[in-house]
Amino acid sequence: MKKQVLVIGGTLIISFFLVACGTNTKSSEQSKSVEKISIIGVKDKYIYSNNPVVISGKTNKNAKVKLIEVDDTVKTINSNKNGAFKFTITQPDEYKITVSKNSKSKSVKTSVENNPSIQSSISESMKNASSMADTSSDESVSETSSTTAINSDLTKMLSSWNGKGFSNYVDHMEYTDDGVLNIYMNDSFTALDNTDSTQKYPIARDAQKAGLAEISGDSDWSITKANKGVKTTIYHDDQIIGHSTGSINGQFKWQ
Repeated sequence: MKKQVLVIGGTLIISFFLVACGTNTKSSEQSKSVEKISIIGVKDKYIYSNNPVVISGKTNKNAKVKLIEVDDTVKTINSNKNGAFKFTITQPDEYKITVSKNSKSKSVKTSVENNPSIQSSISESMKNASSMADTSSDESVSETSSTTAINSDLTKMLSSWNGKGFSNYVDHMEYTDDGVLNIYMNDSFTALDNTDSTQKYPIARDAQKAGLAEISGDSDWSITKANKGVKTTIYHDDQIIGHSTGSINGQFKWQ
C-alpha cells in the first residue's frame, strides 16, 4: 500500500511538473511573437556635403524598413539578421523611417540639410547685393549688366575651387537672362556610370549650390527663394544631358 501511495504521489508530482513546464513554454512563445519595435542610432539631423548622406540604424531583425520622403516611400528594405539597416541619401529634405514587423510599426523623423557653408555663402552674397543695389531706371540694361556680373563671378568661383570637388567635373557655368543656370560638364563627368545616379547627383548638386551662392547676389532674391534653388540645365559640349525637375530644383533627370 505504501509503495502504491508513493507511486501515486510520484506520478502526481511528475504530472504537475510536466504541466508547469508546458505552461512556461507556451508563455515564452507568446512573448516572442509580441515584439517591441525599436529604432536605434538614427540622428535628428544630418548635413549633406560633397558626399551622399548614409542614414543607418538598428532595429528588430528581419523587419521591413521604409524610408519616406514627404509622405512618398523612397525605398523599402529588410533589416539584416542583426537588425541593421542603412539608406543612402542624395537629396536634402525631411525624412521618416518606419519599421514594421508582426503587424506592429514605429516611425522616427530625421532631416538632411544643406552644407551650412553653402548657406552662409548664399546669405553673404545676398547681404552684399543689398548694399550694392542697382538704382538704374533702365531695367533691361540693369538685367544684362547683372547677368554679366554673375557670369564673371561664376568664372571666378569655379577657378577658386582649383579642380577640387565638383569643379573637377565642370568646364564652365553660365547664368541666362531667363533665370537658368547652365552647367557645362567635361568628359570626366560623362565617364561616370549612367546607371548609378549616386555618382552624378552629388557633383551636379554641389555645382548647382555653388552657382546658386553667386546668383543669389541678385538683390531681388530672398532667403526663401534661394533655398528653393535655381532652375538648372546640365550640358556636355552643346548637348543637354540632364536638367532639374519640376518645382524641386535640387533634383535632376538625366538623358
